[in-house]
Amino acid sequence: MTDIVKIERLLRAINCPLVLGANRIAHGRVIEKIGDLNFSLTNVVPTPNQKLTLNMFDSKEFAYYMAGEANRFFLASMVSLNRSQQDESENISWQVVEHYYAAYYAVHYIIRAVGLSITNIDKSTMQTIVRSNLTGSILPNLESGLNLMKYDALCETITLEKKDKKGGSHIDAWAAWASVIEILLQQANTDIEEYAESAISLSEHLSFIKRSNDTFSPTVIRNEINYQFSNNAWCFDGLTGEKINRIRRAIANNSMILKDRGDMLENLICNNNFILTLAKKAFTSASEGNANSISRILLHRFRRKIATLA
Repeated sequence: MTDIVKIERLLRAINCPLVLGANRIAHGRVIEKIGDLNFSLTNVVPTPNQKLTLNMFDSKEFAYYMAGEANRFFLASMVSLNRSQQDESENISWQVVEHYYAAYYAVHYIIRAVGLSITNIDKSTMQTIVRSNLTGSILPNLESGLNLMKYDALCETITLEKKDKKGGSHIDAWAAWASVIEILLQQANTDIEEYAESAISLSEHLSFIKRSNDTFSPTVIRNEINYQFSNNAWCFDGLTGEKINRIRRAIANNSMILKDRGDMLENLICNNNFILTLAKKAFTSASEGNANSISRILLHRFRRKIATLA
């Protein structure tokens, strides 16, 4: 049995309090607004493993922007979850795809809460970063593009690691999620008496998410449904009434049976539900833990508009 309370407790130990506990948000993506923040470029590792280190003087402002990003992803997740619960006649393909996006947005919420973000740096933003150079060195030509942003709990040290062009925002997001699960699993294993069941759940989830060939099941299954019409998700491709009912029950009942069910779609839904439940618990804890937090304000503002927030 998956104990979300215990797993969220592990998650809380690695989160960024300034992001989850932010009492306001700033609108716009952090990387697009970085010119409005005070920071300096303090270290550069050139290509092919380009890595930039920034010292953020406006750590609270950075956290406000990141809180804005994170909470928009969470709300989008809850909207997509609500849409996934709407029956599509004799089809479940778009219910499953919508459920995938609900989990994908929830992943973006949680990784930002613990100090990770997948972000695209354009050329003008890179020029802004280069202008803050305090390394004392002449910089090589730095590449723009998709980066993994990492930041510490105080939002003071920021690193930007250039991602391989062979990846992609979905693949890199799931890779970041797998790294978070690995950290939680390590924590659980340090107190196995308390977290034995949690360690099993995390191991089962990680086994589903990350495949041995460095691909990620959620993205693979989503692509198979969208572009290959496989996994019997379409009414014209072998979909049965029994399967429709089983998948819809898993969505409606928030099933979190993480062991292999022998059906890719059911495995996807159950693992999505784990992510969604953890994200919702983290959001609720942030709301309850700080009466002035933006999460509490957003909860009250949207709970009537987004049924899945209730």
